[in-house]
Amino acid sequence: MEQVAPVAVIGDALIDELRDGTSVTELVGGAALNVAVGLVRLGVPATLIAMVGDDEAGQHIRAYLHDYGVGLLASPAPRGSSRAVSTRTGGEPVYEFNAAARGRRVEFGDAERAAIAAAPITAVSCFPFDDAEQVRRWRMPWGSVRWRSIRIRGPGCCAIGPSSSAGSSRWPGARAW
Repeated sequence: MEQVAPVAVIGDALIDELRDGTSVTELVGGAALNVAVGLVRLGVPATLIAMVGDDEAGQHIRAYLHDYGVGLLASPAPRGSSRAVSTRTGGEPVYEFNAAARGRRVEFGDAERAAIAAAPITAVSCFPFDDAEQVRRWRMPWGSVRWRSIRIRGPGCCAIGPSSSAGSSRWPGARAW
């Protein structure tokens, strides 16, 4: 059987801290992390490209990904790992993000570029598209890759796949932006 390159998943990995007034529960999460784990659980190899700290939370994130067989290309996290604190007010969740989450960065070095280039598809979830510097960095790794499809799933979320068609627009396409 032919070995398939992992899907590249770019986005967030964090600790979800759930507070209900009587207890606190911490779970490994993040939309991109959940996509990568879901793919692996479905039998699709995946590599997550995300910012993960060298702190206790980062250790939990790394262990969780290892347990599920998800590869990780971690960007430096000078403020530590991202955390989302969820409390309930009138039954509705209210989220507060720590400084690391608000200032998260994804670095695109040689390893990340190679993973993206080799991937049969790249999924993006909760990438900080509202950060001009991140968008500049985002555009850099694609080089001459052409893209078959771009499907926006919500703010900061999309799935993209490489194209063999010479008529496809280069990423990011003018119409997408």
